[in-house]
Amino acid sequence: MRVESCIAEDFISMISKLISKLGLGEAVGKIFTSLLLHGGYLTQDELTRLTGYSTGLISSSLSFLEAIGLVTHKKKGRKKLYKAVRSILDVLERFFQEIVERQLSSTINYLRKNISCLSEEHRKNMEKLLLECEKARLLLELNIKCLRQMKALPLKDFAEKIRFQDIQDISI
Repeated sequence: MRVESCIAEDFISMISKLISKLGLGEAVGKIFTSLLLHGGYLTQDELTRLTGYSTGLISSSLSFLEAIGLVTHKKKGRKKLYKAVRSILDVLERFFQEIVERQLSSTINYLRKNISCLSEEHRKNMEKLLLECEKARLLLELNIKCLRQMKALPLKDFAEKIRFQDIQDISI
């Protein structure tokens, strides 16, 4: 049982670090991963014991996770029970979507609107950067579309579909 516990702790640590790098924070990642690993409902007290975090941090993290649709809750008496309702791939999809909507699209729109105000030399450089941003947005949109279409597939089917020749068939 001790080996299983160590493996679970290591897994939670690894995935929470990944989720943190995707912008959600390590505490949110650890709480979400704990819920994913458990597979069922947990109380705030159970999450406090599992993670070692304070009740306040657990509460605010769960509120955030609910607000972004990764966690849901139900009531049992006076207690709230929490459960993960999305996957790690959903977190990745959300991260890509945030980059497209909040960063790349606004940057592209700003550059398009203001590029004519630049000197010829700066305009040429900015046009190159604008093209790079547009390519990055298209690439992330393709990734989002692939994730949405294929995340429910078994791994073998998923791997078959992402071969390069199959990706050519995907249209944005």
